[in-house]
This record gives sequence, C-alpha cells and structure tokens, in this order.
Amino acid sequence: MQSSGNNLIKKLSQTRSGRFAFFIIGLFLFFFVFADFIANEKPIYAKHEGQSYYPIFNAYANGLGLSQIKHPAPNKDWNEITFEKSIWPLLPYSGITIDLKNNYKGPFEAKVKTNRFGRHPLGTGQLGKDVASGIIHGTRVALIVGLMAMLLAAIIGLFFGSIAGYFGDQSFKLGPFGILFSCLSLLYLIYWSYISFGGNEIKNAGDILRNILALLGIPTLFLFAGHQIDGLFGFRKKFYLPLDLIIMRIIEVMEAIPGLLLLFALLTIINRPSMLSLILIIALVKWPAIAKFVRAEMLRIRGLLFIESSKAIGNPSWKSLFVHALPNAMRPVVITLAFGVASAILLEASLSFLALGVSEEIMTWGKLLSNARQKPSAWWLAVFPGLAIFLCVFAFNKIGDVLDGK
Repeated sequence: MQSSGNNLIKKLSQTRSGRFAFFIIGLFLFFFVFADFIANEKPIYAKHEGQSYYPIFNAYANGLGLSQIKHPAPNKDWNEITFEKSIWPLLPYSGITIDLKNNYKGPFEAKVKTNRFGRHPLGTGQLGKDVASGIIHGTRVALIVGLMAMLLAAIIGLFFGSIAGYFGDQSFKLGPFGILFSCLSLLYLIYWSYISFGGNEIKNAGDILRNILALLGIPTLFLFAGHQIDGLFGFRKKFYLPLDLIIMRIIEVMEAIPGLLLLFALLTIINRPSMLSLILIIALVKWPAIAKFVRAEMLRIRGLLFIESSKAIGNPSWKSLFVHALPNAMRPVVITLAFGVASAILLEASLSFLALGVSEEIMTWGKLLSNARQKPSAWWLAVFPGLAIFLCVFAFNKIGDVLDGK
C-alpha cells in the first residue's frame, strides 16, 4: 500500500498538471482538517478574568459528549468580550456567521465588523455570510460526501460485482431451502428499502452502519442459513441460481434511470435530508458502475491458474473468491473511485445548488453558487465557489488519469 502511494505521488510529480493537482488536494485536505482553526467566530485560545478558554477544542469535546460548553459571558458573542489574552483564527467568521451590515458585498468592500480581520477578502453572500469561510468549511462537506459515498459504493459494488462475475449463471447451486431463503432475502431487501427511505431519518454514523449491515449482512445470513439447512437435511437435488443474470438486470434497470432523476426521487422520500442520507443515496446511485468493472475482471480472473489451484486443493468457493480472486480485481475499482469522487462532489454541489442537499445550517459550495442565482451582479459568488469545485474535480480526475496510465 505504501509502495502504491509512493508510485502515485511520483507519477503526479512528473508533469506540471500532476504537481498542480497534488498541491490542490493537499490544500483542500488542509482546509478539511483545520477549517475551524482558519475561519471561526470563536477564538482558538482566550483568557478572561484569569480563566483560560479553548472554545474550538471545547466544541469538539462537547460534540463527543466529553465536556459541557464553557463561555465566559453566555449572553454575549465572543467578539464582544474583552480578553486579557487571545489567539484568533485568520478569518473571524465561520461558514454560517451572519453579518447583516455587509449583505452582498464584493471582495474587501465590506465595512469592518471588528478590530480584527473583518474585511471579507472574497466578499459576502446572502445575510452577509463570508464567502472565503464558506469555501473553507464547504471543503469538509465536499470531501466527506465524495469520499464516504464512493467508499460505500465500492463496498456494495465489490460484493455484487464479484459474485456475479465469479459464479456466473451456472456455478451457484441452491437446494429447496436455499431458494426459499433467497426469496425471503429479496423480500427483506424490499422491506429494508421501504423502511430506510420511507420512514426512518438517518441521523448519525451508526445509522449508516446499520443500513450497510442490513443491506449486505442480513441477506447473506439468509443465503448461508438456507445452504446449511439443505446440507443438514441432505438434499441432493439442487438448482442453479443465475446470479449474473439477476444482478446485471438490476444494474441495467438502475442505469436506465438518469442519475439526477433517481437522486431527486430518493431525496423527496426522505423526511429531512442530511449529509449522511446524501452519502447513502449517492452510493446507491454509483455502485452499479463499480459492480460492472469488478464483474468484468472476475470473468477474466476466475479461469486463471491460481484460482483453479485454489479450487483443486479444496478451498471453498467463497474463500477462493474473497482471498484470491477479489484482491486481483481491485485496480479498475481504484481508478473508478478516483473519478467517482469527482462525480460525487459535483452531484453534492448540484443538489445543494437546488436546495436539496444537506441542512440549511451547513455551508456548502453549491449553496454559495445558489446565492449568485439570486443576485447575478454578485460575480464573486459564482467565480470563487465555482473555481473551488473546478479545482477539486480536476485534481481527482487527474489522479484517475494517473492511475489509468494516461
């Protein structure tokens, strides 16, 4: 893994565009990690009446349930308090800080709000929200949605693509109980889809984990239970299950529906769309492409000598699949993931632009662009967020080109 990472960096550094892409990704990752310390209305450190405060770290601890919010004057903003000592972020605004006196001001045109850096270097949008801070904090949303959605899509695509390509239509046999439990598994998936998108709101990472386990784990347990019961009762007559045919028909149906249309349909079903629900929906839209690549690789790998040797020494089919075949089918998946992250970032920005993405209190690049639609003369609202989207998409596409050998 370390060697692969070093090779990627070496290939990126060989061209000017590659070096530029590497720099852009490094810059966005820096914003991702240190956004709260770069743009925030709270100080990093403050001393008031002999007591020290670390508001940003305190907010992290409170979010983890480890501490209560500490504030020297709860009825005042941090900017209104006089401190004995203080260390402040470079920009005194978070992505959602409101500055009504500077509504739709161009770069450096805003009136100074405080005696610190209050000029809004990239201008402001609706309600005086700072564009530079919005871009910095919007980086988190873009990368979290892009990376997590494609990681989840890879898990689903690897599972279905590998069993479709490895077993095909004439290798996976089931007895009567296996067929029965397969039907129950299908009914469960339909029920899971209804519950996940029709009634339950996705609130935290635990909800996503439970949905992944429900999507993959429980149907797998159904199939395993049916297979074990068939063996227990000694049913010799078994029937072929055309896994490749079934999975490919599902993929074709999903690909026949335009991606944005499917996203809109799923988002309208969810009661309150959130970042986590957006990740899950984009993953469900993106997994068929990964599954097709994995299936194509499996069709090639399953007939190679080392797979035949694994079968000859008595290894179970599932062990041959996941231990020997699947690791050798990962290269096209990694390439697809790089391009897929860029596509997922564009999808998130498009949905936020249409007010269908994450909740209102979270700033994103798409929301900044939507402000430009409301006030066309505010050119900075289109140029700077649009440039951020372009650079991020370009960088991930460049990584995909390098991995693909172009």
